[in-house]
Order: sequence, then structure tokens, then C-alpha cells
Amino acid sequence: MGPKDCLYPHPNRCDQFIHCEVNADGVSGRPTVKDCPAGLEWNDNEKECDWPQDSTCRDVVQETLDTVTETLPPSDGSFDSSFSCSEAASSQGCMGSNGGGIECIYANPTAQDSYILCTDGLAYIVQCKSGSTYRDAIKACE
Repeated sequence: MGPKDCLYPHPNRCDQFIHCEVNADGVSGRPTVKDCPAGLEWNDNEKECDWPQDSTCRDVVQETLDTVTETLPPSDGSFDSSFSCSEAASSQGCMGSNGGGIECIYANPTAQDSYILCTDGLAYIVQCKSGSTYRDAIKACE
């Protein structure tokens, strides 16, 4: 498709990029990690190494970190196998980023002092701080 179509940002390093070298058959290839020259970072819009203030790398790294964080279970939650995140998302809607169960918050049908947090389709019961109750209208404990 062209020389710039096989260049991708490195998922963890701003000073590197991935170059897919196409084999002679024109169909298959292999990815190779390459370094930017010293002091430069990957700019995915331009498909080249660029000055750090012009790079897009920080956006890619942050997006990767955000995705990982969204799919982790809450540290203060306990798994609830009886709650269906997909059913709740289809019947009640979702306040999350993709509408499909990632980071969706619902009232706990069995207790007012906690709520259900759906993370990557799995339900976790999260307790409110002592003395507070969950209010679904504001999606928070108060």
C-alpha cells in the first residue's frame, strides 16, 4: 500500500516504533522494533520520529494504560457471579466508555451501602465508605 502503511507506534516506548517489513510474496511480513534517533519520539500522524513536543507517543502510551486500568478489577471490590453485566447494560444502559460493560456502575439490588461495578463484563460489589449509601442518580456513594 505504500512505505508509510507499515509503521506503527511502539505500545510502551516513545523512542521506538514498529516497522513491518513485507516479504517477497507481498502478503506476509514480520514486525521489527526500531529506535528513533536520540532525543526524538514517534509521531504516528506523520509516521516518523519527531521532536517530543510534536510526538503522538504519549497519547498512545496513555491510551494503553487507560485500557489496562479499565479492565482490572477494583481493588476494593469482591467478585459477584450472580449479577449479569450484559443484561444490565442492555436494560439500564451504561455510563461506561463503550456501552458494553467496561466500567459500568449499577445499583446493588441487594444492598444500599454498595454498588455493582462491571469491568470488562465481570461484576464486582464495591462497598461505600462507612455511613454512606449508593445513589444511582449520581452514580456515587454519599
